[in-house]
Amino acid sequence: MDVKPIKTRITMISEKAICPYCGKEVYIENDASPFNGELHTEECPNCGKIFSYTVRVVTEIDTYKCDCQLKDHKWEISNTSPKCFSTMYCPECGERRPLTEEERKKYDIPSREEYFKNLNSSSSEMS
Repeated sequence: MDVKPIKTRITMISEKAICPYCGKEVYIENDASPFNGELHTEECPNCGKIFSYTVRVVTEIDTYKCDCQLKDHKWEISNTSPKCFSTMYCPECGERRPLTEEERKKYDIPSREEYFKNLNSSSSEMS
């Protein structure tokens, strides 16, 4: 059987497609996951004809200016919990790096060793 692809975009949000026979919108309900590339069928409630479909996931790419140009980073501290796992990151390019000792002092962030030592001593005091 020669199957021709239906050039209808099915979005994840609306789950609607256009019937290739009558051109009307059809709500697609599929209990099985249609994201595996298999061919599925649906009967159009408007014209009664059966059509087949596959689901294609579309990726969109957003672009942003990268004023740091990977050289002059505008470092900010990450919002991480526990704080000992914080890093410095550049919001323009996404690069990350560990905190320096000066930054740890400035932001009052313990090292991981200090954090776990305090955590262990706190839990042993509760025993």
